[in-house]
Amino acid sequence: MNNTTTPETIASGVTAEVTTGAVVLQGSTDEYYAIVDSVGAQLASAHLGHPLSLVPGAYRAKLNNVPMSVQVEAGRSGDYQAGSLTVKAAGSDYYAVLDASGTQLASKQVNQPVSLPAGKYTVKVGNNTRPAAVTAGQTMVLNWRTPIPAF
Repeated sequence: MNNTTTPETIASGVTAEVTTGAVVLQGSTDEYYAIVDSVGAQLASAHLGHPLSLVPGAYRAKLNNVPMSVQVEAGRSGDYQAGSLTVKAAGSDYYAVLDASGTQLASKQVNQPVSLPAGKYTVKVGNNTRPAAVTAGQTMVLNWRTPIPAF
């Protein structure tokens, strides 16, 4: 199911039944999330809010290049909530969301939200950076004013 496998013993004349579960990553934007295996290979993807059926097990979900642990249980649907970040600013610049090591995870035009797993990030507009904390199920708005240049 969705590129996931499970060992199953098949006996002649007996119906084998494998019960799957589902994972749903909830978010407020129109973005995709992916389920990856232990080596990082993508198994399946879906829009935020849409479930993916998988065989039971532990997986990693990736949303805007940010991994998060998810667990799939047979016959159950596990819901995981992302938060969102919006940089409010005049103009049409883009902002970048960076992880702790400075790697860019996502970018959006100012005043447009991006969904992210809960965590601490750095936001960059032009050459300026600011910290941002995203909480699951919450919208974080960062009001951005460009510093006034000194003369």
